[in-house]
Amino acid sequence: RTVLLLEEGAAFGSASAVPREIRDAAVLPVGPESPWTADFPARLTPDVEATVTRGRVLGGSGAVNGAYFVRARPDDFASWPTSWSYEQVLPYFRAVETDADVPGDLHGSSGPIPVARVPRERMHPLSRAFVDAAEDAGFTPVADLNAPGPDGVGAVPSNLRDGTRVGPFLAYLAPVLDRPNLTIAGGTTATRIVMSGGRAAGVEIAGPDGPRTISAGHVIVAAGAVRSPQLLMLSGIGPADELRRLGIVPLHDLPGVGRDF
Repeated sequence: RTVLLLEEGAAFGSASAVPREIRDAAVLPVGPESPWTADFPARLTPDVEATVTRGRVLGGSGAVNGAYFVRARPDDFASWPTSWSYEQVLPYFRAVETDADVPGDLHGSSGPIPVARVPRERMHPLSRAFVDAAEDAGFTPVADLNAPGPDGVGAVPSNLRDGTRVGPFLAYLAPVLDRPNLTIAGGTTATRIVMSGGRAAGVEIAGPDGPRTISAGHVIVAAGAVRSPQLLMLSGIGPADELRRLGIVPLHDLPGVGRDF
């Protein structure tokens, strides 16, 4: 296979080229002036409007978040299809991580993402005071927030190694940047998935050299929780009535796209 990775934001040629504010887990590189994020207006409920910030850099939002590595728990899957049950998804959770604190069948020991928790005695005094107050208020102490069990209060699992936020770029992409079959195109926006015979056959892009179409045997959409459904809808995949209202020709009526965020 030859692989072309399209990144709307900045791309890096090596792990050492990643800026300090992205590597340093003590920094949250978000906000109006951040070159690594994009903001989107969102209606979270009929009465609640908000601004959603997403990463705009190799590694996506995982490159700019608070280094929280909190997995979904069994109850989170209750309304999902059985093919997406907790039991079905757990092997993929485990494959991603190396949990430094909790051994056993619920956690991985050989994945590329390091996971650890700050013990209470090493917590920042404010964090420790919060945990103490929560327990005094009756909340259950929870040692592992990434395991089935009661709701409660405990240390957040974090994807950190020696103070570095280990996001998708550093974990997965940086080690294979020298592969001859991999090309990374930064500053390039996918504007539409090209469909042929009911399947994805390529993408239309807007980049430094202007708009063009790229053919592909497979198209993997990994644009995040906001931009992935948006791209599908711009491509004619989504609720047909909503697409028609926006002047988009429906190619595949899929009512769930862009809803129940």
